Amino acid sequence: MMPTAPAATGKPGERGNKAGGRKPGSVGAKTKFSNELHDELKAFVPLAKTSLQIHLENGNWRAVEFVLSRFLPVGRLVDLGSTDAMAYADALATGQITFDELNKAASGLKIVADTDAIAGLIVRLEELETLLLERRSV
Repeated sequence: MMPTAPAATGKPGERGNKAGGRKPGSVGAKTKFSNELHDELKAFVPLAKTSLQIHLENGNWRAVEFVLSRFLPVGRLVDLGSTDAMAYADALATGQITFDELNKAASGLKIVADTDAIAGLIVRLEELETLLLERRSV
C-alpha cells in the first residue's frame, strides 16, 4: 500500500491548502504585463495604417508585403456552405480552393465527425449502464 500525503490543514490561502489559492478575477504579474503591453501596442495601430497607406501610394510593395505578412492570417477563409465531401471535391476541381485548403478542411471535418461519433458512443454507453443498473436491481 502506498503512503498518502496528509490532508491539508489551515486557513484558505495557506501553503499546501488546495481550497485556497488565487481569488477569482485576480490578475498575476504576467497577465498584468501582457495586458499593459497589449494596450501600448494598440496605440501603434493608427500609425501602422498610415504607414501602410503611404507605402501603398509610393508603390513600395516589399514594405506592404512585410506589414501585411505580420498582421494577416496565413490562410484565407473558405466557406462553401456545405460539409458534403463532394462540394469540396467540386470546389477543388473548379479552382475555388487549393489542395492545401482541401486538406485543412478535410482535417477539420474529420475532427467534427469523430467528435459526433464519440458523443454517440457516450450516449450508447450511458444507455448500457442504465440497463445494467436496472438488471442488478431486479
